[in-house]
Amino acid sequence: PPPVQGPAAFPSPPAEAASERATPAPSPQDSIILHNQSFTFVDGVPQYRIGPGDLLEILLARGVTQDRLTTTVRADGRIPVLFVDVAIGGLTPEQAAREIERALGAYYRAPRVEVVVKDFNSKKVTVFGAVSAIAGRGSGIYPLRGRTSLTEFLASVGGVGQEADLEHVRVTREDGRAVTVNLFAVIAEGELSRDVVMDAGDVVFIPARPPGAERKVVVFGEVAKPGTVPYRTDMSLAEVIAEAGGITELAAADETRI
Repeated sequence: PPPVQGPAAFPSPPAEAASERATPAPSPQDSIILHNQSFTFVDGVPQYRIGPGDLLEILLARGVTQDRLTTTVRADGRIPVLFVDVAIGGLTPEQAAREIERALGAYYRAPRVEVVVKDFNSKKVTVFGAVSAIAGRGSGIYPLRGRTSLTEFLASVGGVGQEADLEHVRVTREDGRAVTVNLFAVIAEGELSRDVVMDAGDVVFIPARPPGAERKVVVFGEVAKPGTVPYRTDMSLAEVIAEAGGITELAAADETRI
C-alpha cells in the first residue's frame, strides 16, 4: 500500500471484520487501534490482553488456604488451575482473575484470585534498520507489554541510530497493511497524532539517510548568499535569512514569501 500522508493511520479493515472485532476507543486519537491485539480499554484505561505463551503467576486464596501457581497460557488460550481448565486468552489479568474465580466457584466458597503476567511472550514486534545497538539491544524481536506507541517502543529497544531517516519510518501490520510515519514530526515538532500505537506482529523498518543527505532550507532572491541553509528545529525565518547573509539593499523585505 502507498504511504499515508498527514496523521499516521492504517487503512480501515473490511466492514465485516470491523463489526466482529471493533472495540470502542475513548478518543479520536485512538481511532487507529480499534483492532489492537495487545491491549483493550477497561473503564477508559488500556489493559494488557493475555495470550498464548504468556507466563502467569496466580495467587489463589480459598478459605485459610493460599496457593501461588505459575503457568503458561496454552495455544488454545486456556490454563490449568488446580483441577479445572480455564479459558483466559484475550482477557486482561483482572478479567482472567474473575474468570478463574467463576470456574472455581462451583467447588469452593468465594475463592479469591489475583493474576500477574510474569513474562510477556504472546505479543511481539520486529524492528530492523538504523536502530541504535545499546546494551546489546537493537534490531530484533521484542515483546509488547500493553499499549505502546512507536516512539515508546523505539526508546525501549535503545533508540535509533544517528543515520536514521526519521521522516520515512515504515510500520507494517501482520495483515499486510502499512504506513509511513514521520517520526521527526512526532519527536521534534510535537505532532503526537502521528505516533502509531504498536500491535502484535508489527514490523518496523528504520531506513538510513543517503550519504550526505541533510535537512535544508533553500533561500534565493535578494540575500547576500543565495543557496541552501542547514535546517534546525524551531528555526525562525529571521534566522534563515541571517544564515543566508542577510538581505541586500534592493530587497523588498515586506514581500518575502515562504
